[in-house]
Amino acid sequence: ETRNGEGETALLLTCRCGHELVASELIRHKADVEARSNDENTPLASAAIWEHPAVIKVLLEAGANKHARILGETALEIGRACDDVVRLLDDNIVLLDAAAAGDADAVRRLLAETASLSFQDPEGWCACTLAIHNGHLALARELAAKHAKQSAPGRSEDEVLQSMEEDAAALADTALEVFRGNA
Repeated sequence: ETRNGEGETALLLTCRCGHELVASELIRHKADVEARSNDENTPLASAAIWEHPAVIKVLLEAGANKHARILGETALEIGRACDDVVRLLDDNIVLLDAAAAGDADAVRRLLAETASLSFQDPEGWCACTLAIHNGHLALARELAAKHAKQSAPGRSEDEVLQSMEEDAAALADTALEVFRGNA
């Protein structure tokens, strides 16, 4: 691949500028999504630094390694200030989104990697309560079984699921009260 004086590829420069369609086209023509510049920057880190979530999504879909370190930091750590960047790169948040959508395969993959079953968003929702709330009961039962094994020894899957259902109902009621301005 051709590089400029700083060792940057066309893809890296494109990602810095936030050109999603150009990035997609370069990747289609086999641009290296892991190519590093002279200062160890990658296309993903560049997109995170400059807060280009659409480009980040293209890179992740092309297999960019979101755990690669650039001068000691991951793209997530670099882009922590931008909620849209975090939403794409933080496995725990991706887990919550996958559970809410009922994407059992993504949930399993994330839990096998680095996501935590006990992670909760600022409002208190976890993967299991989001799955329950959105009607993905088979996924919720699977998550409750994992939770029972990991965090609630001695409690049955049904007991954990019942507790999670109560938590989901309480969280939904609280959200409704906040929405109505009563909390």
